[in-house]
Amino acid sequence: MIHIVMGQSAGGSVQLAFDKLGHRVIVFPISFAVGPLKKLNEPEGIDTHFEWLQKAFHVSGSEIAEWKGKFIAALQAVRDIKENEKVLIWTCESASEQAGLRYIVSQIPTCELSIANTQQGIDELNKHKDIRMQLRNSGEVVSERFAAIYEEKLYERLTESQRGAYIVEAGRLLQSEATLRSWIHGVLLDERETREDELIVSLSLIHI
Repeated sequence: MIHIVMGQSAGGSVQLAFDKLGHRVIVFPISFAVGPLKKLNEPEGIDTHFEWLQKAFHVSGSEIAEWKGKFIAALQAVRDIKENEKVLIWTCESASEQAGLRYIVSQIPTCELSIANTQQGIDELNKHKDIRMQLRNSGEVVSERFAAIYEEKLYERLTESQRGAYIVEAGRLLQSEATLRSWIHGVLLDERETREDELIVSLSLIHI
């Protein structure tokens, strides 16, 4: 089994959960919710994405180079997947992982592809308990819970129609000029870069 996961925190937990089983793990180190995705399937778009991140977050050149190298390696690993291999993409109810899911599906060759939604998996594991864990992303899931979701087979095989729909949505993302995305009521939305600025201003006014 090949596991594909978004975010380095979630990636570490997935690697810990399945290392002893000999499973392979591919980790995309970026947030797909932030930064330009236009042409992110091409060298030009990849360069633009990481240049934007460096300018927006004042990240050092060496750190950006490291992220970029890991991203390119993950993308190549995905594109090299063989038809007879089984693949499980881990996602969650977040803009980053939903955008990333669509992007990855559009780049992966034909294979036996399944999707595990960590929020849905955690909800199912906790269904007989009086608690509900609201995840912001899969990075909040510990390795034991990833293993439990997998062992209980709380994932679904992707159908051809679902795959086609994701590829269409990925096409839109890869043409979009937006640099910020939200996941609201099951819909992936482009947002203005100043979205958070308005919230900060409104909160500041309360305390004047």
